[in-house]
Amino acid sequence: MDEFQDTSPIQLALFLKLASLARRSVWVGDQKQAIYGFRGTDPTLMEAVVQSLGKPEVLPHSWRSQPELVRFCSEFFAKAFAPVGIPEDRVRLTPSPSSRASVSPQGHLKCFRLEAKNNGDETAALVAGISHLLRQAADSPVLDKGTGQERPLEAGDIAVLCRSNADCRNLATTLEKFGIRVAMSRTGLLSRPESVLALAAYGYLIDESDSLAVAEMARLLNPDPAEFLRQAAGKGMDAVKTSLKAIARLDDARKNLIRLTPSESLSLAMECVDADRAVLRWGDEDVRLGNLDALLGFATKYEDQCRSARSACSPAGLVAYFEDLAKEEQDAQVEGQGREAVQVLTYHRAKGLEWPLVVLTGLNTEPKGNPFGVGAVTSDEPLNLTSPLAGRWIRYWPWPFGAQKKVDGFSDAVETSIVGRQMSAAERRELLRLLYVGMTRARDHLVFAARCPGNSGMTAWLDGCLDETGEPILSLPSAEGKEMIPVGGDQFHMLTKVFQPMPEADSDCSQKVFCPVRPSNLPAYPPARFTPSQAKGSAAPSFKIISLGPKLEVGKVDDSAKFGSMVHAFLAVDKPELGQEKRIARAREICTAWGVESLKPEAMLEMSDRLYRFLRERYGDQFGIVREWPIAMRCGMQRGKGFIDMIIRLENGDVLIDHKTADGDDGRLEAKACGYASQLAIYREAWEKATGRRVVETLIHFPVAVAILFSSTSPRIK
Repeated sequence: MDEFQDTSPIQLALFLKLASLARRSVWVGDQKQAIYGFRGTDPTLMEAVVQSLGKPEVLPHSWRSQPELVRFCSEFFAKAFAPVGIPEDRVRLTPSPSSRASVSPQGHLKCFRLEAKNNGDETAALVAGISHLLRQAADSPVLDKGTGQERPLEAGDIAVLCRSNADCRNLATTLEKFGIRVAMSRTGLLSRPESVLALAAYGYLIDESDSLAVAEMARLLNPDPAEFLRQAAGKGMDAVKTSLKAIARLDDARKNLIRLTPSESLSLAMECVDADRAVLRWGDEDVRLGNLDALLGFATKYEDQCRSARSACSPAGLVAYFEDLAKEEQDAQVEGQGREAVQVLTYHRAKGLEWPLVVLTGLNTEPKGNPFGVGAVTSDEPLNLTSPLAGRWIRYWPWPFGAQKKVDGFSDAVETSIVGRQMSAAERRELLRLLYVGMTRARDHLVFAARCPGNSGMTAWLDGCLDETGEPILSLPSAEGKEMIPVGGDQFHMLTKVFQPMPEADSDCSQKVFCPVRPSNLPAYPPARFTPSQAKGSAAPSFKIISLGPKLEVGKVDDSAKFGSMVHAFLAVDKPELGQEKRIARAREICTAWGVESLKPEAMLEMSDRLYRFLRERYGDQFGIVREWPIAMRCGMQRGKGFIDMIIRLENGDVLIDHKTADGDDGRLEAKACGYASQLAIYREAWEKATGRRVVETLIHFPVAVAILFSSTSPRIK
């Protein structure tokens, strides 16, 4: 069993039952990292089990940190854990035999003293310290795990540990304000202005009567946010719509909705309002652009959930899905990634992780000793391994004063009571273990961040770590400079820097400013995504036309897109070996589903029969068929996605077939085929790269015109 220190009483009882069934069981854990008491675990259990089972095997080496940091943490915690019953031989570690010390001109231990009168100033001063680390990156070299060589510090090497999620959010906001990217998970994506703009465009695209969506677009796209109110008050919402160029683009794009999924519709709406360029004017562009991508990611996730549940996805369903995400606080914003993002997280979330440089904050934390709420009570009797829950019970003391956190007289009496002192001691032990987790996350550099001396309790967390004589083990320096500090029986170099709150105007890493209008001298880039049918390329190859018979009788086609989708749907599922009755039934079902009456089911069967007759005449009877094969590939700077309608598998190569429902004489069909040459070239390249098989011919099948146009890429096979 691993992570034994995080065991709850009920889990321990279960594990002991399982252990009794095994010849041998191994329990792995670390008393010093038992930090999940708020989840119902009980670190006293591990202490009792260790005492009951005898001397445990202790791993002697640290394989993570620089030798100096290993010695520092060993000295500090050997003294700190001794008063709580953990002997030094279970705490002291030595550097791994293969560890390599980096040469750091400023040393591996640092102290940031922050000049601050309140929490906001403290956060801004901490940001100044982090900015200083990044500007003077060569002074804090780190060992690159990939190359094994030293390199300057990067933003992605830094982790800042905070006491609460609220502290993390405040620090992340301040870091981003000064242009330092942050890797931290946060909710509230749907309330961000960039998301509001995208969803307003989507709302209007699917419902042209959505006047609220028009108002939100006008407010966010207009340089004068109040202008649309004046327009609406004077001439009504029609005037507002006329003033927005995006409205006309959305109106024009609405005719394409029938062919698009909800995520594709959202992407189209964002393109119509030029959301990417709009958010560049608002600053903080990396986060905003990332949030737009995250929004599209949630839309794709919605479609995946519908597919897994075998339920229909719809535009209204996507809107409801977004509303549920916001209600349940699951709408996570983009999390910064890569070497340019500083990690910001709580001490608890840092457990099991490591970073080249770790900054410890919240050093003013003090134990509260609050006995109210739900907690486990343990008797003084020794642990009975056959009955680990004996003498243990759950106690619930409700706080009788509602939202009031402190009551004069009553609160003081609770804190000084026997139970209050017991709770305070237990929390102090938990804080010691939490500090151990934080300090041992550092691989190359460890930074203590605390306010300048002057206010009491600024380093209460460290001050509460006492040796067996009751003296604090570590006192942070207060003056700038490098000095030797005593810790346990050793001394260590620590560099101290004093930082004031960073004024926004003085930041040398502030956000880049983008102009609202694209300068004429900038190059024009193609869209990031495209469908192969829209691809345009060089001159198309020549095609040879083969007639498959007389033209079929087709009535008036009111919607060519719907008609084409219906024909594709039937050709994708029809197989001659199914039998006439079943094929006719399928054709009728598809005609009814698409609501198209211009082509009779019997004509659809004839269309398919002529195609398969041609395939047998040209390639013989021994071939395989793959239908509706999905492809995705990168072409230069763009990514394309699509479906190959049909692939004929031959012994010495493959044939790609694309169905097109265009009609006309031979000249018109050949012109149409030339327009699709780039699409076929993309399909061919994707298929060959994905399968390693050669494409010998590419065909365009015109089922309505009853013709095949083919371009050979090798001699014909039969």
